[in-house]
Amino acid sequence: MNQNFEKKLKFLRLDGDQAVFSDPDGAEVRWLAADLPPAALGADGLCLKIISAETEEVERNRLAAAMLNELLKSSSAAE
Repeated sequence: MNQNFEKKLKFLRLDGDQAVFSDPDGAEVRWLAADLPPAALGADGLCLKIISAETEEVERNRLAAAMLNELLKSSSAAE
């Protein structure tokens, strides 16, 4: 089973209030344009990543711990 839930998307057009993107296989993804960051419509490409809320929290905590460790290392080295 493929566990890669990321797709690179390219902006195609606006269709009413929706932005239309396509993936490398030609599948279209529609997203309410008002819910996108302003740069998304002019970007060379976007990455759509789908993860569970639990996985996102684990990843956020791991990143926070890594950043804290780097800060503590830098602080110890400066003393």
